[in-house]
Amino acid sequence: MDGGSQQTDNAADRSGAAAAAAATATADPIGAMPADRPAGATEPTEATEHTGAKGSAGWDLGGRSSVDLNAPGWRIEKSDAWHQAATPPDAAPGQRHAYYPDRPAAPGYEGRSDTAMYRFDQAADLNVVTPTVTCVGPDGPGTVQRHYPQDDAETRAAARTVEQAASDRARTPQSPDDRTGQGMYFDALAEERAAVVDFVCATGTRNAHTADDPGHFAGEKGGDVVLHTNDAALPEPGLPDATIASPFVVGYLDRPLSYDTLGRLSRVDTDALRAGWIDQDGKSEEAADAALARLAAIQSSGTIPYGVWTGGYASNGTVKTEAEVRHGVQGYQ
Repeated sequence: MDGGSQQTDNAADRSGAAAAAAATATADPIGAMPADRPAGATEPTEATEHTGAKGSAGWDLGGRSSVDLNAPGWRIEKSDAWHQAATPPDAAPGQRHAYYPDRPAAPGYEGRSDTAMYRFDQAADLNVVTPTVTCVGPDGPGTVQRHYPQDDAETRAAARTVEQAASDRARTPQSPDDRTGQGMYFDALAEERAAVVDFVCATGTRNAHTADDPGHFAGEKGGDVVLHTNDAALPEPGLPDATIASPFVVGYLDRPLSYDTLGRLSRVDTDALRAGWIDQDGKSEEAADAALARLAAIQSSGTIPYGVWTGGYASNGTVKTEAEVRHGVQGYQ
């Protein structure tokens, strides 16, 4: 930010936005449309509560700010070079978490991307990101998140189905039924929320284009979707070759968002979210402000709009410019 007056003006703008959101929250129930209805918003449908990443049986991460994996009862097992399986005390059968010791972030993605994404997911009450908190473990500080298997045949098949469907949808006109019932593979509203999270946070890891990378999302056909392994988010503005790698974003670009999702986004305390990203997740002011600008663009347009993200879009193993996605280039599949 340049100069004290600009900082003051920006702070005032954010405070005003937060106050407006708070006022809307007291006036409208969850799922209601904000008073200043964006033109792209779809009509409300029967309210559905999606809790795919919200809770589970046994010991859970929800509501915790940090965890000590060195405490009695935890069992840590080496999984690979990036993470370790962490079985919590009093775990339900088959329940475990993934422990990621801190390691240098990719250039332009400094800070903790996984906790930054979970922070936004919770601030907007979208509940599609797996619970993720900071921790101290046997290999030092890091993060721990609820684990979802990503190497079974069903998960891989689902990832490929979503990737292909997103490529197809990018070439088709939007439909008034986009927000109801079955989506590309999961529930349509859950997919829409996943697209919002991935766009605002500009994730670079939701791409299932190799046999070893099933896309970092999970769930059952027709049900909720859970986003996990979120290790590249909130990039620095202007980062060369920055790409939003998400079939959800590609599949939902420029399509009207539901009243339910837009109502939740209107209630986000942007001041608190920005402070958390910077002070607790280690993201820069510039990266945080760029993410908030993407959020504001969704709130004002009622869609995940074109013309905001200047980098590429990746889905199904192909990186395309916005123009190529928008005009449905032949061969984008």
